[in-house]
Amino acid sequence: MTEPSKTSVVPPSVLLAFFRSASAALLSASFADSESDSIVPVSAKDRRQEILKIQITCLTEAVDDFNRSHAGSADITMEAAQSALRALGASETFDGIIESDKAIQNELVANMHEMNEVARQAFVRLLLRAEVAWDKSSEGHFRYLKTSKDQIKMERSAITEFCGLCIAAVNLPEVVNHLRYCHDLDHKFTNFSDASEPFLPVLAQERLKNLHNLLFRAAGYDPEYGHEEIKRIFFTSDHTELKDDEEINKTFGKFFSAMSTAISIATLPAGVKADGSGNLSDGSTRVLSV
Repeated sequence: MTEPSKTSVVPPSVLLAFFRSASAALLSASFADSESDSIVPVSAKDRRQEILKIQITCLTEAVDDFNRSHAGSADITMEAAQSALRALGASETFDGIIESDKAIQNELVANMHEMNEVARQAFVRLLLRAEVAWDKSSEGHFRYLKTSKDQIKMERSAITEFCGLCIAAVNLPEVVNHLRYCHDLDHKFTNFSDASEPFLPVLAQERLKNLHNLLFRAAGYDPEYGHEEIKRIFFTSDHTELKDDEEINKTFGKFFSAMSTAISIATLPAGVKADGSGNLSDGSTRVLSV
């Protein structure tokens, strides 16, 4: 039997099918095993592998479905599809994708960003579930977290990861409800009831700090040390290692803006709504205290 020919270019329809199926799969995934993390939570690296496994499965299905429905034509390979995705994700270029009109290209980019956001939220939700479960069952169990005693400055990659996790977290509906109404941030993130009045701003900020504590742990740092390092690096003159790093300062700026918006929304008076930027109906903007 003759081996089917292969092609190095991918139709846009295959990538669109992948983005849509991966988004749906990540939204509906139960990740049931994460609810049993009663000892030490699985590392963030391993959690990423859970997300990646779902994405790989969806991409494989999209490629296989196309090849089955186009029998007799050159087969698309997983390598070609992954190469096209890397180019699209890195710089929104369409190398390795069959030429298409601008509308299709825009649709590809929009669906890619949507899937990436769903993946980020699924990832941070997994981490928060595990950390909340750890809070409830960690007594008597050792867990290594970096502290000031290690005399290791917070790594650039850890700052980037922490900021990204926090930005994704405050966009989760369950976290919005937790900050605004003090709903339990339990490991199932379900069964929230409506509340008529938000809590006082100071309590919302305390809840936001607790959220940061959970995500510092997820990034491998003792929360107290994590807070100390963030203050040292971004709010004092006692650092030089990242002072001129434009990318990390831009990342922290996005983090600070997202946290400010989260507090603005959490402390709105009853009946007052905020737009997507956190601006209030009176045109003012509340700023997070540090």
